[in-house]
Amino acid sequence: MTVGNVQAVRSRYGTLHLPWDRCLRRIMGICPNILCSHPIPDVRIANHQENMTSSEHQVPRLRKQADRDECMRIVLLRHGKPVIAGRKGLSALEFAEWLDEWEQAGLCSRSLPGQETMAVAAKCNSKWCSNLQRSICSLKTVCPEADFVASKLFRELELPHGPWHWPRLHSTAWSVIFRLLGFWGFAYQAESWQQAKRRAQVAAQRLADAAEANQSVLLVGHFFMNRLIARRLVKDGWEGPTFPKGGHWAVSVYEKAPSLS
Repeated sequence: MTVGNVQAVRSRYGTLHLPWDRCLRRIMGICPNILCSHPIPDVRIANHQENMTSSEHQVPRLRKQADRDECMRIVLLRHGKPVIAGRKGLSALEFAEWLDEWEQAGLCSRSLPGQETMAVAAKCNSKWCSNLQRSICSLKTVCPEADFVASKLFRELELPHGPWHWPRLHSTAWSVIFRLLGFWGFAYQAESWQQAKRRAQVAAQRLADAAEANQSVLLVGHFFMNRLIARRLVKDGWEGPTFPKGGHWAVSVYEKAPSLS
C-alpha cells in the first residue's frame, strides 16, 4: 500500500489502532496495580521516565480551611516502590520462597515521594503503617522524625500459593494467578478473602478511633488493604474516594465531621 493510500484510509476512517496494541497497553497498565501488588520486572530503556529520581502525585483537593479545621481526617498513602527482582522459572512451591523475600524487601532508592505528598503526611497528628519493611521505610521517608505505630493489622492481603512442582512460571505470572484465585476463594497457606475483609473492617475502625482522638491520621499501607479500608470508611460516612489511587506514593484523603456528644 502506498503512502497516498494510507493517507486516504486515515482521512476516511481515522487513525488505525491495532487491537493487540491496545490490549498490551491495558495489560501493562492494569497488572501491576489491580491484579497483583507485585511490580512487573524492570525493563531498562534509555532515557525512559522510570529513571526519574522522584514521583510527583496529584494530591486530592481538601475542603476550605475553615471546614478542614473542624473535620477529622484520615490519609491513606500507598508505600513506595519496593526493591526486589522478579524471578523466572518458578514452581508454585518456589514462588512461596520468593514471597518471603518480597515481604522483607525495602524501598528502591529511586522511589521518592513528591513534596505535596510529604506536606500532607507531615500535617497528620497520628501516624500508622503495617509491619512490612516497604511500609515502615516509606513512613520514615515521608516523616523522618515522627513517632509511629507499625501493626500487622494493616498488612497487605496475603497471597496464597500451591504445593505444585509444575508449571514453572515467572514470579509476576504466579502473582497474578494466585491473586485471582484468592478472589475466587482459594486460600492455601493464606487468609481468605472474607478474612481479609473482616480485617479491613477492624483496621478502618482503628483509624477512625485514632482520628477522633487526634483529629488527623496517616496510614502508609498497601494497594488492596487500602482499598478495602477505603470502602469501609465511605460506608461509615467518611467523605473520600471509594477506590483510592493505587500508584506508589499515591494519596487519598477521607474527612468526616466530628460526632456531637
